[in-house]
Amino acid sequence: MSDDEKTAQAKRDDDRRHLHFQVRLDPVLAKNVQHYADQNHSGVKNAAIKSILSKFFKGVNLDG
Repeated sequence: MSDDEKTAQAKRDDDRRHLHFQVRLDPVLAKNVQHYADQNHSGVKNAAIKSILSKFFKGVNLDG
C-alpha cells in the first residue's frame, strides 16, 4: 500500500512503529508487574511498565 493510500492513522502508526515493543513475561514477573500496576497505576500495565523502565534508565547516559 502506498503512502497516498494510507489513512492518517495508518501513517501515524508507521511513524511510531519503531517505538513499539512486545514481550512475553514469565508468570512470576507478569504477576509482579500486575501487582505493581494495581498498586500504582490503577491496574494499567502499560503505564506501570513505562514507569519501571523510566526509573531504571533515569540518570543513564544513553549516548555513550
